[in-house]
Amino acid sequence: AGVTNLTTRNGLADNLTSCVWVDDSDVVWVGTSGRGVSRYDRSTFRTFTRADGLAGNYVTAINAGPQGSLWFGTMTGLSRWDGRRWQSFTRAEGLPTDHITALLPDRSGKRLWIGTAGGGLAVYDAELNVIQASTWHDGLSRDTVNALAQDPDGTLWIGTDEGLTH
Repeated sequence: AGVTNLTTRNGLADNLTSCVWVDDSDVVWVGTSGRGVSRYDRSTFRTFTRADGLAGNYVTAINAGPQGSLWFGTMTGLSRWDGRRWQSFTRAEGLPTDHITALLPDRSGKRLWIGTAGGGLAVYDAELNVIQASTWHDGLSRDTVNALAQDPDGTLWIGTDEGLTH
């Protein structure tokens, strides 16, 4: 199998891509740096932007979340795609800041960890439909979260501008 390059000529929203996710249906989601997210079903692209309900057009993170939804972090909020419609979250809905940097589904399947730029760590609880936040006041080494991972025993590992917290 050879290498294939997909660009705006093929329907991708922008050639400057910021993140990529392949969902359980083998659909490729491509976040762009200013033109939304493109959904590629292996034959055609469809792009979603702020006009469609996405929180912002600069997509910084994509991951699966509770209840089979897909989540999209942007520089101006967080969005959930349920396959039919978008729901967006900003500071007004409890995010500590609108700039999302990382997303990680919890091993429990009931929560989504949300890394932010300057607002620390947040968590979305699907059962309660609420977002809660933690900052360096709660023990984080810094309030800009760059990376998230969870080990098999459930311990959360948080990469920040000042090291690693767990």
